[in-house]
Amino acid sequence: MLTRRLASIPLGLSPVDAPLGYTVILMVVMFAVAGLVVDGGAMVTAHQQADSIARQAARTAGQHLTLDPARHAAVTADGTAAGQAYARDHGCETSSVTVAGHTITATCSIRYDPLFIPGTYLATRKATADAQNVNTP
Repeated sequence: MLTRRLASIPLGLSPVDAPLGYTVILMVVMFAVAGLVVDGGAMVTAHQQADSIARQAARTAGQHLTLDPARHAAVTADGTAAGQAYARDHGCETSSVTVAGHTITATCSIRYDPLFIPGTYLATRKATADAQNVNTP
């Protein structure tokens, strides 16, 4: 009974070689799963880093805004440039900082090259901040 079951093992292996075949297949599957875990964890880290940089770029842009009380709007040139400089200096491959009224939106993209999965990926995150004038009485 056991011999018949071992003889029916696919892969064309003899009953003596069958454990070797299953071990090889199991090892390939284990390396594939380990690769997905390593690359998946690194992708999550890249997304967290992009999110952190985008948030800080929005804060940096907000600190460099000049608020115009007559128009109730922000003068954006210094803030946009400061936010983009922060994002660029901290590793964003592509970034954008926009100011609309008192709301600052920053986007950061970080390139990630996986170790096991073929291809290159961009981890992109967007953050917003609201500028408040704290120097007025």
